[in-house]
Amino acid sequence: MRSLLEKFTAIPGPPGYEKRIRSAIHAEIEKFTDDISIDGLGNLVAYKRSISSDSKKVLLITHMDEIG
Repeated sequence: MRSLLEKFTAIPGPPGYEKRIRSAIHAEIEKFTDDISIDGLGNLVAYKRSISSDSKKVLLITHMDEIG
């Protein structure tokens, strides 16, 4: 986990220029998700569906940008 955080924090991503960090996160999580999309504002949205219809839902939110 530490090496992953170091990798992500080393990638520049000031507001409005998050493409490189978004691509790195996308590449890292795509093997764990069922669907990934990028919305009109540049947010990376990933889904992992459950096999059970009564399972609880979890939402994780974080920033990709940094102080410019």
